[in-house]
Amino acid sequence: MADTSFEHADQARAALHAIVSDPAYGADALSSAQTMSNLLRDYLPDAPREAGLLAAAAEKNLAGMLRDHVSHGLDVSTAIRLTASSFASSTAYTPDVCTWVASELAIALGLATLDQIPADIAPHFETQTAHALSAHSQDTTQAATQRRGQLPVPRRPEAAETEPPTPTPKTPPRALRLALAILGAVAAIAIAVVITALISHSPTTSRGHAPAAAKSGAAKSPIVTQAATPAASSAPAGGPENVWIAQLASVQFSDGTARLDAVLANIRLDIPQAQVLISSDYASLNPGFWVVYYQGSFSNGVQALAYCAAHGRSTRNQCIGRFLSHNFADHGYQCYPPPASPSAACYRP
Repeated sequence: MADTSFEHADQARAALHAIVSDPAYGADALSSAQTMSNLLRDYLPDAPREAGLLAAAAEKNLAGMLRDHVSHGLDVSTAIRLTASSFASSTAYTPDVCTWVASELAIALGLATLDQIPADIAPHFETQTAHALSAHSQDTTQAATQRRGQLPVPRRPEAAETEPPTPTPKTPPRALRLALAILGAVAAIAIAVVITALISHSPTTSRGHAPAAAKSGAAKSPIVTQAATPAASSAPAGGPENVWIAQLASVQFSDGTARLDAVLANIRLDIPQAQVLISSDYASLNPGFWVVYYQGSFSNGVQALAYCAAHGRSTRNQCIGRFLSHNFADHGYQCYPPPASPSAACYRP
């Protein structure tokens, strides 16, 4: 995609603004490929190129990456560059196209205004006033709402109907969407409670993979239950054992694989050799997490911290030294920065 100009850029920006401003969707909709595909068919019927790019960005959770980068203290320009780089590396889109998508999402999320996007990041943006953007967004929202009122409301996966179709009730579209969302949330919670209860009474727990969650219309989230006796866990085949590692991040199973992929991609920008293990396989770790780590030839936790500091990761949110074993008694060996002031927990006898 060599052409980096967008004929419908203004309409795309207004559509994103309208989606985020809608209480029925909000910013979380930007990370749902199915929701964005349905909405963009209404908001951008004459802009398939822009709609396709934004749907692909939702599938890769670019909005989540941007918010994560900014929450860790990165300025918005750096956050846009890192997010665009990750998008380009996992798709066939050119860097300029990926930068445009990341910049538009940053504006929609309220992380930056159009005037705050540096010219070297988004050279193809056209300056416009907030009044023009607001007016255009309102027109686009009204047009899309009118079209949605003439078409059946897209069926949400969480509230899939089990009875024969009935005529569309004379309910305002937004009220109907809110009702479906509430019903879907209640159904998803009930299913999760039942599945958790069944798994907790299961005599065995699979190793190396989190048990599959029941379908609720959204992405599957791994569910892991802790073994009755932590020290009884056994080593996964070929996994590290009885070693110090540099723990670079941890992601709860409930956050899903998309979150894990985003965190891992960000860390590999600094440490390409970063790997992932399942914490429930090791008694010295807290269960229920994916752990992103680097395994060097570390004799103690201080050496792990020194490695991280050399790669620009010097805070406890970015790296700690951790002893990896299948003995629950080793859980306390957690070495926090700075390496110049180590604690007793940085050395295991």
